[in-house]
Amino acid sequence: MITDLLLSLPTHFSCFLTYSPQVERELDMERTVFFIQHRIRIAVDNTPKMEQSWQVRVEVERMLLSRLESVLRKLYYEKRMDLERLANTTIHFGTRAGIDLIGRIGLRATDSESDWLDQLFLVDRDRIDAIKEGSAERFDIEKQFSDLIGISYVFTDYALGGSEQYRIYVRSLIEEAESQHFKLSGADSLRLRILESPNLEDVKTDNSTCTLALPIQITPKQVLETIQAQYEDLVREHAKLNRAQFEMDALILSAKRKFKLRALTWEPSITNEQLQSCATGLIRYSTQLFRFLEGQRIRVSIDYNLDQTDGTIHIRWDFMV
Repeated sequence: MITDLLLSLPTHFSCFLTYSPQVERELDMERTVFFIQHRIRIAVDNTPKMEQSWQVRVEVERMLLSRLESVLRKLYYEKRMDLERLANTTIHFGTRAGIDLIGRIGLRATDSESDWLDQLFLVDRDRIDAIKEGSAERFDIEKQFSDLIGISYVFTDYALGGSEQYRIYVRSLIEEAESQHFKLSGADSLRLRILESPNLEDVKTDNSTCTLALPIQITPKQVLETIQAQYEDLVREHAKLNRAQFEMDALILSAKRKFKLRALTWEPSITNEQLQSCATGLIRYSTQLFRFLEGQRIRVSIDYNLDQTDGTIHIRWDFMV
C-alpha cells in the first residue's frame, strides 16, 4: 500500500512531504502576485517620445512594472502587508504622487522604489473606495442626462469631475431638461464637455470628435440653448470628416495591397491632401513601380531618402514617374 511505502522512506525524504513555513509563504506569494497582476490596473502618462514610438512605450511600461513587482514583493515579505488592500485599484505612473480625484494611486515615475514602498504601505483603501463610489454616482447622473436629451455622453476633466459642484451642476441640467421636455433628434454622436472655466464666453467645438465644450459658469438654460443652436452644424461637420477619413483609409489600404507593402506611413507635416495625392499616384503608376516597391516599407515625406536602420523608402508626396 502507498501508506506503507511512505512510512518506509528514510527520514531525510520528509522534506518532500511537508512544506516549511517559508515554502508555504513563497507559494502564497506566487499566488498573490499572480492574483494582483490580474486585479491591479496600470496607467502611464504619455510623453511625446512614447507617442512617437510604441517601442519606447513598451520599454517604459516594462521597466515600471518590473519596479512595481519588486516593491510588491518587499511589501509582502518585509512589511507583511496583505496585498488584497491593493486589489481592484489603478496604479498611475506619472508626475504626481498620492490618490487622485478618481481614486487612482499615483506613483511618481522618478521616485525611488523606497518611496513607492512607503506610499503603497500607507495607502488609504477606504478613501479610494469612497472616491470610486462617488465616481459611480457621477457616471450615473451623466448617463441619465445624456440619455434624457439624446446625446452620446457628457463628461468633464478629472479635477472637476471629482467635485460635488460638478454633480450638483449635472443634476441641475437634468432638472432643466425635464422641465422643458428637451430632446434632440439625430444627436447620437454629440459629446458635451463641461469646462472648469470662469469665462462665460469659453464655448468650444471640435468637429473631429463631435464635442461641444461649455464652461460650468453658464446656467443650465443657457447650456440647452447653446446645444440647440450648435448641435446640427457640429454633427453635420463630424459626419463629413468621418466620411473623408473612411475614404482615406480605403485609399491607403488599396495602395498597401497593390504593392503588398509591409508598411505605409507618412510624416506628421504631410497634409491629408498631400497624402491623398501620393496614394493616388502610387495606385495609378503601380505597373511601373511594382518591381521597385513590392513588399517594402514606404514613408510619404517632403523629400526622397532611405532609412538605413530598417530600409524604409521615403518618397516625396508629389513624386513623378
